[in-house]
Amino acid sequence: MVVKTYEAQGGAFQVGAFIDVVYVPHGTDPTGASVHWIQVVTDNHKIGPGGGHGVAENIVDNAGAADPYYPAHGSGSAGFYDETVRTDGDQQHNWNGDVWLAKENGPQNVTIWTGGGIQWGWINKVAQP
Repeated sequence: MVVKTYEAQGGAFQVGAFIDVVYVPHGTDPTGASVHWIQVVTDNHKIGPGGGHGVAENIVDNAGAADPYYPAHGSGSAGFYDETVRTDGDQQHNWNGDVWLAKENGPQNVTIWTGGGIQWGWINKVAQP
């Protein structure tokens, strides 16, 4: 995997980051339609019901789908991209994504390439008066 772009974003109203990764298979690495990405996110600002700043989250980032794969708009055998932002830049944030390549072998059966994964994320620290 080659990180094509990693861009941190920061300001009083919005903080976060963008990543764009190119997948370059070698040897017996998987290719084709059965290749997917799995991303696990841990952060301190859960989005959605019961969420908010200071609410810890540890999820498989699959947009609520039945399968564990990262949403199709951001994945495929060619690469992976994601953008994560929070609109309360005046608060402390810790956001971490662990991303692995996965090959679907059949229903409820995948092989995950853990040695070839990436970890990315961002931290927003706010000076206290």
